[in-house]
Amino acid sequence: MQGNQLILFSDKNELLTKAQEEADKADEIFKESTKLYFIARYFVSVYESRNYEIPIQVWNEYRNALDHYFRWQTAKNNASVEENPNSHIKKLERHLLRACLDVLKIFIHETLQTSHDWRDQYPKRVYHLVDNGQFYTDLVKSENNIGRAFEKGKMLDAGLGDDPVENGKVLDQYLETAFMADSLLFTLIYRQPDFIKAEASFNSIFKAAHNLSFVEHFKVHFWFYVAWSLIIVGGGGYLKDNYWTQTKSFIAESVFADTAETEKE
Repeated sequence: MQGNQLILFSDKNELLTKAQEEADKADEIFKESTKLYFIARYFVSVYESRNYEIPIQVWNEYRNALDHYFRWQTAKNNASVEENPNSHIKKLERHLLRACLDVLKIFIHETLQTSHDWRDQYPKRVYHLVDNGQFYTDLVKSENNIGRAFEKGKMLDAGLGDDPVENGKVLDQYLETAFMADSLLFTLIYRQPDFIKAEASFNSIFKAAHNLSFVEHFKVHFWFYVAWSLIIVGGGGYLKDNYWTQTKSFIAESVFADTAETEKE
């Protein structure tokens, strides 16, 4: 299932390439933090523009990262400081990594919730009429894949530590999930005209079936009462005496069948 993606990038690789290009412009000591900040800043911008709120926990990670930056600035030329000043750079990077992961998890959650809101505008029977039923199959498959990808990210997140390679795998998994979720959302948004047509088709089919059922129902009852009237008027006592029991049974069964059919509808 393929839909439009995030505003500037079609997939995670485009985003990571651009982030690395920005990082290459920075001093060596700040390359990793620049890359992480680019990713976090981008998703924060998209999230805020879509949801009209600030992800406070992400800004808190920004604040902590900034704190370590200035502590590095004051410690690097201070001979009395025993701690390696560059340890603040590593701590800065960890806070920016956490900012990336936090905003990605928030973004994925909100995007999936928005997708569900769009999806729930129509019942399943409407989606079954889109692309000869293939759309609904792809929709369910896509939602399941996103759920598994998100779960995998959370499992990897539990092992977050000082290993940059392993930390990169966590970030990569959340980025993959974010773009998958966004693709689902924009598929649901941009295919709205198809859903509207499918709903109209379903309503037309349902109305035709309902009208046909009403006509057939009317015809059966009409001819029954015509026949019964003829029996009452012209049949005389013989018909009444000999067939009244069978006729009552037939009426009871007809009424019962009508009631059951009505309840089923």
